[in-house]
Amino acid sequence: MKKIIAFAAAVTASVIAGAAAAQTFTYAGPPVPIVDNTTQFAPITVVGVPVAEVITVTIGPGCGITHTFNGDLDIYLRAPSGALVELSTDNGAGGDNYCDAVFSDAAATSITSALAPMTGTWRPEQPLSTLSAEPANGEWRLVVTDDAGVDTGQINSWTISFAPPVAVVPTLSEWALILMAGLLALAGAGWAMRRRRLG
Repeated sequence: MKKIIAFAAAVTASVIAGAAAAQTFTYAGPPVPIVDNTTQFAPITVVGVPVAEVITVTIGPGCGITHTFNGDLDIYLRAPSGALVELSTDNGAGGDNYCDAVFSDAAATSITSALAPMTGTWRPEQPLSTLSAEPANGEWRLVVTDDAGVDTGQINSWTISFAPPVAVVPTLSEWALILMAGLLALAGAGWAMRRRRLG
């Protein structure tokens, strides 16, 4: 029974750890002009997060990127190590702006299916989990390249959030199997002790 109680305590602790609140950091600088045929970035300095783990990026609040031709834009997240993840490249055709566009690996739909203005929760073109083992502390950048002429814009706001992996909570039937396995293990241990006594 002690083994079962210890196992339940470990699972409960895991669930509590997985439910911990995300840490969110916000770009606090001035708008960054997006000029034709150049690459610009907006930095966020992260402190107090040991490992990146589960990452969510929001281009916002509001219209985090204003631009008059979304199809010109290549948008990346750069980790402090220099590693890059492609969030969105040449999507949105001639539409305008990224407004409260959330990038999450858990999203059901890829950003490649989005129509401008880019609003809602989208799966990035490359998984953010690629950076999940990266050291989180340091300067993260939202990197934006305008790869065509005529249309311009600016980076206004963005946020990055870090959260621990969410633990899987066993269902009632899974708890029953766990309990049964524990009881069988205890019964086997008791039988082995009885045989030693008799032998």
